[in-house]
Amino acid sequence: MEMFNQPHSRLFGEKLQEILLSGNFDTFYMIVAYTKESGVIRLKPFVETFKLSGGVVKAVVGIDQKLTSIQGLALLMPLCDEIYVYHSENPMQTFHPKAYAFVKEGEKSIVLIGSNNLTSGGLYTNYEFGSCHEYNLRDKSQMQHFNEFKKAFEFYSTPSKCSKNLSPELFKKMVEAGHYLSDEKKEIKRVFSKTGEMVVSEKLFGSEVFKAPRIQPVQSKLVGETSKTPEELGELLIIPSLPKGNLVWEKQLNKSDILIAEGKTNPTGGLRLTQAKWIDEGRVIDQTKYFREKLFGSFEWTEIKQNPKVDVANILFNVTILGEEIGTHLLRVRHKPSGEAEQGNYTTSISWGEISSFITKQNLTNKKLKMYSPKEGQEPFFIEIN
Repeated sequence: MEMFNQPHSRLFGEKLQEILLSGNFDTFYMIVAYTKESGVIRLKPFVETFKLSGGVVKAVVGIDQKLTSIQGLALLMPLCDEIYVYHSENPMQTFHPKAYAFVKEGEKSIVLIGSNNLTSGGLYTNYEFGSCHEYNLRDKSQMQHFNEFKKAFEFYSTPSKCSKNLSPELFKKMVEAGHYLSDEKKEIKRVFSKTGEMVVSEKLFGSEVFKAPRIQPVQSKLVGETSKTPEELGELLIIPSLPKGNLVWEKQLNKSDILIAEGKTNPTGGLRLTQAKWIDEGRVIDQTKYFREKLFGSFEWTEIKQNPKVDVANILFNVTILGEEIGTHLLRVRHKPSGEAEQGNYTTSISWGEISSFITKQNLTNKKLKMYSPKEGQEPFFIEIN
């Protein structure tokens, strides 16, 4: 038996990814209380690889306390060969199991049980505990143990007054009802005082940051061995974007921000992360610390120059310009502590990298740029220019 003391030991989601790519099982079962897009999107390429090899996916999901999202179910539904919703209208009862299982009929199975929901936090970054149990289905005693899971899945997936097949029609009704599913696209409102300062309650605890894996395509041996063409595999390798979180900074763009040279001066750097009178936790930010330490402090920074000191980190940003989403890009964030003395206004900047040529062709001078945090997990951040 293997145990997972997440996030301090192995991550639960990593174990699921490993088994999905192993090619050793033909059916994947999930029974989860809560589902969000942040969790589904990270397992999606691994599940699709599993299905390319002939795997079958079956799921039972809960919707209690409005903690399962519209976006999570919408992304999960097409991944499943069978999917059911289990819900009791009795507010005193909550559907709260979290169990995952893999089966090779008549040969072997793996059952993972823990506190891990199908969310980014549940699979990768939250404080969770789980265990993994392997069974030899040729052994009668072990087969009986595994059948306890099978019976539970069959019970929750058998249509009843509480168990429903999640058809497009039922999904539409739940969305329209408004009180079953959360909407990850709705932003958390910021509360301000009469003076315009953000109201922040006293913080009694410190914080820790744990990284969820980057959203990236997965190409295993199974994909390479398939007879599908690159065009048919294209959908498998697409990285859909996550819903954005809170607004964390904004500024009016100048020519230097968008790589337009003034006179004979060559444009340098990129987007300058200035103070821009931005208020965080009731105070105007210290731009020399806010970006490097608070927004991007949990990323891996590399020193590329010692004198003067320059650190860089590569961070995913979803970029939308004048209403057109141009995708999620890995951009380099550069921090130069001596920049405050030299420039008087910023120490951190973002290089536009592969989208530089697109940026320079747009009429973006004096446009408003807004930066949003991820809704969940560590990436991507969001940049919108309008």
